[in-house]
Amino acid sequence: MSQGITLLSLMLLLFYYTEGIILRGGLSLGLLCLYHLLADRNLSDRGRANEPPMWIHLAIYLALCSLTIWATTGDDESSFWLVYILPITLAASRLSLPSTLIISALSGALLFLFSTPAIFRPNLDLEEFAEICSFSLSFFVVGILVQSYSAQIRARLVRERELNEELRGRQTELQASLSELKDARESLRRKEALAALGELSARLAHEIRNPLGIISSSAELLGKRMEDSRSRQLLTIIQEENARLNALISDFLTFGRPLPPKLQSFEIVPLIRSCLPHISELAAERGVRLQDELPQTAAAVVADPDMVRQILLNLLLNALDATPSGGNICIRLKQNQSKMQLEVEDDGVGIAQDQLGLIFNPFFTSKDKGTGLGLSNAYKMAEAHGGDLHVHSVPGQGSCFTLTIPARKA
Repeated sequence: MSQGITLLSLMLLLFYYTEGIILRGGLSLGLLCLYHLLADRNLSDRGRANEPPMWIHLAIYLALCSLTIWATTGDDESSFWLVYILPITLAASRLSLPSTLIISALSGALLFLFSTPAIFRPNLDLEEFAEICSFSLSFFVVGILVQSYSAQIRARLVRERELNEELRGRQTELQASLSELKDARESLRRKEALAALGELSARLAHEIRNPLGIISSSAELLGKRMEDSRSRQLLTIIQEENARLNALISDFLTFGRPLPPKLQSFEIVPLIRSCLPHISELAAERGVRLQDELPQTAAAVVADPDMVRQILLNLLLNALDATPSGGNICIRLKQNQSKMQLEVEDDGVGIAQDQLGLIFNPFFTSKDKGTGLGLSNAYKMAEAHGGDLHVHSVPGQGSCFTLTIPARKA
């Protein structure tokens, strides 16, 4: 802005000269103004490819300024010495103090050089000579003042940029902390609900199991005394339903009062492969492809093998129920020094967003048959290992359940 005001003032000053100087000075000053506009546009977008170095701009500025001084020099020295402020302010705003002083010295030397004919004329007095010298020295003052102010502005911009980066980093950390806090609060809420339901389920299951035992033994005794085949068939149905209810009660007890894991070191890949035959036949009947991406190298873990097997079978059966014919189920294993991750991914129907927070709750199920305790028990077994069981699902694209168990030393 200051450079533009300087150019406008010089163009107005030009009209006070004689006609010859107006023509020469107007052309040279117009050329300087044109280059200033073009250079100002280019310098406002630094960092582009093929951008000329700053010293080239300064050299062109000095040359055009010298042309303007030469064109406006008549019998007396030129009054357009202000044009040299343009390259000085450019250097001060873009370069260091030593570079600014070099440009100021060059500008002063060029001004003194073009003023030489006027200096050595016969009737020159000392005041005019002192005036020319003061013009040259004033360039240093302008350069130092502008460079000092520009340095403060640049330092302030750098500090603001650093503060903005720090603020963005703090904002990212805050968002991550809020997300972790939300997850922790949701996990705590789920644990409290599961603990309350588990205690209730354990007490209820214990109270129901005793009558079921009496019903089962009574039906067995009646079956031995009855000779009617129809009556025996009915008693067999009673015993079968009693066994199913007893299995359900066992699930309740497992959920309500899970046993602590019996930790031991074992190879997990053979355990996973031993579970696949139980599912592969069901998958083949339903037209679902079962595949694994298990590592060939040894992968030892410290966990309860029975619980890990039960969790895996539960996840595989859940994936099989959600995958239509022609779909795929994939098993992956990822392990490092801090944790082991077992993934069961399917390309089935997926889980609705409003159900994602409920699938690990007891008695919640979207199946026609089921107790809703399978995933709840799997979740509690994962927690018993100090690990986690979570799911990522997109409706219509499938789901991926991930079992995470912390690494332990054998």
